[in-house]
Amino acid sequence: MNLIIDGMLIAGIICAGWGGYYLGNEQAKMEQFQVISKLQEEKKLLERENEQYRLEAEKRKQEQKVLEQLDLQTDSSLQKFVTAGTSFLDKKYIPQDLETVKSAIVVDQKNGKTQLRKEANEALQKMGEKFQKDMGFPLQVVSGYRSYEYQLRIEQWGCPAQLCARAGFSEHQSGLALDLFSASNQDQWSKSEKLSKIFDWLKNNAHFFGFHNSYQKGKEVDGYDIEPWHWRYVWTDFASYLQKKNITFSQYFRNYSRINNINKNIRDKQEEEQKNSQKEDKIWDETEFQNLELQEEKNIQKIENQDNIKISDEKYNLL
Repeated sequence: MNLIIDGMLIAGIICAGWGGYYLGNEQAKMEQFQVISKLQEEKKLLERENEQYRLEAEKRKQEQKVLEQLDLQTDSSLQKFVTAGTSFLDKKYIPQDLETVKSAIVVDQKNGKTQLRKEANEALQKMGEKFQKDMGFPLQVVSGYRSYEYQLRIEQWGCPAQLCARAGFSEHQSGLALDLFSASNQDQWSKSEKLSKIFDWLKNNAHFFGFHNSYQKGKEVDGYDIEPWHWRYVWTDFASYLQKKNITFSQYFRNYSRINNINKNIRDKQEEEQKNSQKEDKIWDETEFQNLELQEEKNIQKIENQDNIKISDEKYNLL
């Protein structure tokens, strides 16, 4: 009987040992599983972050490509920048591809006399299509291209400087700018329910067609009072860039000019350093040449001295 009890005790101890081992092994497996799961989550997080960085880098690369294509200087460029302090290179510049804007989907309040450049007008017609579909009534154009002479007459009529650009300094002269619905004042646009809705639509959609609201942040920023009706064609990619960055054309131009000035200063400094370096190289070359000449003279003198010694020795031997 005692032997049986002892056997049972031994068996119990063995089972308990194996059970403990089993439970310990299962716990270790669980802990290992948790570690692996945590590492996998961390890996997924890193992969998501890397993908986000990659996409952001790709976006910046695409933006840079857009900006590299801009031409803010040439009068005929789609991105020619003019404002109160920046004129056309030729103040009497006239675009060569003007055409009338009047169509079945765009109302010209000047009855067919309003003109825009070809690419800007094509974009306007597409925008007019979308506008009519969304809003239920046609896009109305108040003003488009204005010549140097026309802008001069506006000045003479007494249009205030904060609203009307000087001749040679107006976006309208580019043939890329237009006034929509009512060229009045900001107060009227903000108080009119219809005009407010129109502006909201333009603010959210015009950049898809290449148009930018040039004067939206006031005289201190853009050089003129706020003009909800004034839209300028600058190219779809660039208009979308300005929209995304929430900056105006004037703000971009100032930043562009600042960077250009910095780059110019860097280039000037590098050119000056290069000239100084070349000058130093030239001085060094001349000095080195003089040293070489001097060394050559010394070598010749040494040879002559050696020859004289040799001759003297020969004479001595003859004696």
